Amino acid sequence: MGLLTDSSEPEKFSKFIVNWYRWLNVVCYIVGLVWFMSLAYNGNNAGTYFSENALLPGLVDNEFNLDSEALSYLKQLNEEMEDHKSDIPTAWLRMQFRYLGLEVYVHNFTLHYPLGDRSSFSGNNLFAIMRAPRSPGTEALVVAVPFRPPTSVHQGTAPGIALMLALAKFFRKRSYWSKDIIFLITEHEQLGARAWLDAYYRVEANDEVLEFGRLESRSGKIQAAINLELHGPFVSSIDVKVEGLTGQLPNLDLFNLVVRLCGREGISVTFKNRANHVQPNTFNGWKHQFQTMMAMVKSHATGVPSGNHGHFLRYNVEAVTLESHHNARNRKGASFLKVGRVVEGTFRSLNNLLESLHQSFFFYLLPATDRYVSIGLYMPPFGLILLPILLTALSLRIKTAMIKADKNKDSTDSRPGARSPSTDYSLTATIRDLVFGHLIGVSLAFLPPYFDIIGQTLQLNSGESILIGTTTVFLSVLTIPLFLSKHLKGSIVASWEAMKCVALLEMALLLATTSLVNFSLALLVAIFTVPVLVTVSPSTSRLKSCVQSVFLILSSPLGLAFIAVLYDTWTTHPDSDFKKILVQTMSASKRALLFSVTDSYIYGNWLFPVTCIFHYSTWIQFWCVLHRPHYS
Repeated sequence: MGLLTDSSEPEKFSKFIVNWYRWLNVVCYIVGLVWFMSLAYNGNNAGTYFSENALLPGLVDNEFNLDSEALSYLKQLNEEMEDHKSDIPTAWLRMQFRYLGLEVYVHNFTLHYPLGDRSSFSGNNLFAIMRAPRSPGTEALVVAVPFRPPTSVHQGTAPGIALMLALAKFFRKRSYWSKDIIFLITEHEQLGARAWLDAYYRVEANDEVLEFGRLESRSGKIQAAINLELHGPFVSSIDVKVEGLTGQLPNLDLFNLVVRLCGREGISVTFKNRANHVQPNTFNGWKHQFQTMMAMVKSHATGVPSGNHGHFLRYNVEAVTLESHHNARNRKGASFLKVGRVVEGTFRSLNNLLESLHQSFFFYLLPATDRYVSIGLYMPPFGLILLPILLTALSLRIKTAMIKADKNKDSTDSRPGARSPSTDYSLTATIRDLVFGHLIGVSLAFLPPYFDIIGQTLQLNSGESILIGTTTVFLSVLTIPLFLSKHLKGSIVASWEAMKCVALLEMALLLATTSLVNFSLALLVAIFTVPVLVTVSPSTSRLKSCVQSVFLILSSPLGLAFIAVLYDTWTTHPDSDFKKILVQTMSASKRALLFSVTDSYIYGNWLFPVTCIFHYSTWIQFWCVLHRPHYS
């Protein structure tokens, strides 16, 4: 009973937090990093398994044997593509599907590019529907292939289309299908897939950017999709891609299904173009798996789909991309026969489903094709990395409460005629600064089109206009503390402790919320910003203030993006000199910023607007804290 009524206990806790929070911050951050790195070790993660027993992978013998038909289709398609250097040979493909007895339709769409001269680009998708003989057509599966003409900068996908035609011929002769199967060939990479899905699900039209048109026919709810990117008739390995738009991931059971069936057919499976280590329990094995896991984190954090499958995930359609790779030295690569049987087995397993995949994980990291790190394993170390933010905010709140209490007891500082503004230590006093920072962030999120319009008058392209405009806004924001110091005399201002407390709480809320949608993005931002943000404070030392300013600028959204592009450029061109790397980094940064803006308009990627409205706005608060004048 004494413990419940002892008023000294809260005071002891407060003193402990104030005196020891810095050391606790260091311990929590380091332990969180080490803990997360250890998750790549097999002893700290789990082996993959099937949660959905209805899949029954490999229960029946695969029967696909039309590999010679696929080679014949490939030869004919290559001949047709010689007459179609930049578009889909629609007439030939429609004839082939109709000959197999399928319903064939062409889908037209138009993109009005939101920047530059607002040019329009038209495209065509072709899809064929094989109606299931044993169902009313309420459910469907999709096999998709992106069409790439000979003029494309990417590797060709004609072998994937040839295999699709052979699969369509094989599937058509089987009577066990309980779901419709849609064979989809898209143009203009991910744009075609997005337009077709928008038309299929009849989403609200946004004719100002993407006119996705309408479909002449459709099937039922799509349960799953496989996107094929085969670059040749022989395959040394298949790389499975999972990342979707804004960080979405497919159900882990679908990934496991593809990996299991590839293994059954003797096809090597990779993830991030990395095969499994032969000795995963050794130090080199942990290092290999950690690099694989971080490769997923880096690509996942961008929010950009790694294949056309990523846009299916937006509509709760489980999908993955299978990309083939062939090593010229490996003459025993798998042929159309084995790859076709993998696709056949995948569709026969999905055909058994009575409901959508839902029992396995949707939030995970993959250190290997047969190991996974679930959300229940990676969230605790992430929480420890974030904990310094909360401990620092709590310490600041305790300090402001103590100072406020002391000032209430002693009012001798309130002298008439004092020129410096009085300091308010309450959290409500930060509302004005908070709103001001968010107004800047919201404005920046909507300014790129206006930057582009101004740039056109100066003969600048869209990338240069947006980069210069964004940098100008960023540099202008750096002068806000100077402006405030000249115009706050005689007014009541919030203390830097209260401002930092609120900014820390907002950053913790932002990172925690982001981690539930795109964990990789939240993790990378937390790793690089937490040490900087918890140590930021005004200083009378010019040197200390300059050092903090440099690190704070580097931890800004623009600084983090530049560091990420610099690292990617350096790893891609390790033999280049530093000057050349910097030039390439600036060019790549311009493209990355442009793509993030256009992706937000075309595909709905929220990375750019969320970064401006929330992350950048919160960073402005920290910049004002660092350069807050000392008031008595």
